[in-house]
Amino acid sequence: MSEGRECTIEKLYGIILDRLERRPAGSYTASLAERGLGHVARKVGEEAAELMVAALTGEGVAAEAADLVYHVLVLLAMTGVGLEGLNAELESRMPEARARGVKEQRWPPRPG
Repeated sequence: MSEGRECTIEKLYGIILDRLERRPAGSYTASLAERGLGHVARKVGEEAAELMVAALTGEGVAAEAADLVYHVLVLLAMTGVGLEGLNAELESRMPEARARGVKEQRWPPRPG
């Protein structure tokens, strides 16, 4: 990514935030928000399952991954975690973070 250029995920996240704030008629993002966090969380699960099937069949992986990422971004926005929180969590799990004294994280972390 070039210096000063916003990445696609950041652009998409900005659009999601705008649609959640303005709630324009006909916006899929706004309709998700109106149905609530539980609905969005279920959509994330559905999209994850669709990506799993795509990966196993070798068909539509990029499209299903894009659907999952979009719904995860909506979920992050609705919960207030945002891209900043996600980036901070990911960075804390990288070897460079551990070298700076950040507590080591298991990748992926295990519950409990």
